[in-house]
Amino acid sequence: MTSQNNTLNIIIFANTNLEIVEPLFKQGVNIVGVIESEDRTTINNPIKRRIVKFNRLLKGMPSYTSLREFAKTKDIPYLEYKKTDKEQVVEWIKALGVDLLLSHQAPILPEEVFLAPKFGSINIHPTLLPKYRGSNPFFWMFYDEDMVCGITLHWIDSGIDTGKIIEQRSLQIQYGTDADQLERRLVAELAIPAVLKFLNQFEENSKTEEQPEQSPTPYAGRVTDEKYRSMLMNKSVSIRRFWHVLHANQQWHTALLPKKPDPAFHWVLSHYKEKEQADLHGEVEYKAKSINIHHANGTVVISRKFNLNRYIAHRLLGWLK
Repeated sequence: MTSQNNTLNIIIFANTNLEIVEPLFKQGVNIVGVIESEDRTTINNPIKRRIVKFNRLLKGMPSYTSLREFAKTKDIPYLEYKKTDKEQVVEWIKALGVDLLLSHQAPILPEEVFLAPKFGSINIHPTLLPKYRGSNPFFWMFYDEDMVCGITLHWIDSGIDTGKIIEQRSLQIQYGTDADQLERRLVAELAIPAVLKFLNQFEENSKTEEQPEQSPTPYAGRVTDEKYRSMLMNKSVSIRRFWHVLHANQQWHTALLPKKPDPAFHWVLSHYKEKEQADLHGEVEYKAKSINIHHANGTVVISRKFNLNRYIAHRLLGWLK
C-alpha cells in the first residue's frame, strides 16, 4: 500500500470469516472496522475453545478462529449485523470515520448503510457481471457449464449487483472444479490483487464501466431442494454435467441423499461412471466407505475420507456444546 492510500479508513463487511479480512490486513490496508451478518465461528464452550486453540498452536497457526476473535486480537471494532438495527449501523460507520466499505458475500445493504461511508461502498462479486447476478452464482454457472469465471469489483448501488464496474479478472475452470476451492482461489489470485490495486490508485472519480441493464443469464437465486432435484435428475442431463454441478455447493446432501452421511468423515465427490441405466435412475446406494448416486446416464461416486479435525469435532468434542 502507498502511504497516501494507507490512510483510507476501510470497513469490511464479510461473511467469509477471515478469508478476505486477514490478507488485506497483512497487506497494510487500514481496516477500522469489520462486520459480519452473524458470528457462527466463535467457540463459546471454554473447554472446547482451549482444545481447539491448543491444536492450532501445535500446528503453528494463530489462536483466533473467528472474525470476532481476529478483530479483538488486532484491536479492530467489530459489529454483528443481525443484532444491530440499521440506524445503529449507520451511526457506527460514521463514528469510525469510514471512507469506504468493502463487501464480500454480504447481504443486500440498504441505501442508508452503503452510502454512509464518505466515498460509498464497493463489492466483490464472484462472477463476471452482468452474468449471474444474485446470491447463488456458482450453482447457475456450473449448471450452465460456463468454464470462464472470475471476479467483479464494482460499486454498490440500489440494484442487486448492478453497480458500475471498477475491474474484472477471470480464469478458466475444469469440469469437477470444487466450488469451495474455486472461491478461495478467486479471492487469493484475483480479488485481493484487484482490491489492492484499486486502493493504491484510489481517486474519488476513478474510471468505471456502466453495466447493461439486462443480464445475459437469469437471476442467480437460491433454489429449493425440490427444484434442485428436478433440474439435476432430469434424464436429459449428462452424467458429466450432473457430476460437475454437484461440485457447485453442498446442496446434494439435503436434496439428493435420503439420509445424512456420517459427519465425522469428509465426503468427497470422487468420480462418475458413464452408463445407461434408466431402471436405477434416482436411487442412492450406501456402502461402507462410499455413496453411489445413480442417474439414468451413469453413477456418481462419493467417497469417505478421514479428516482429523472433523473426527475430533464430531466424535470427541460433539458433547461440548
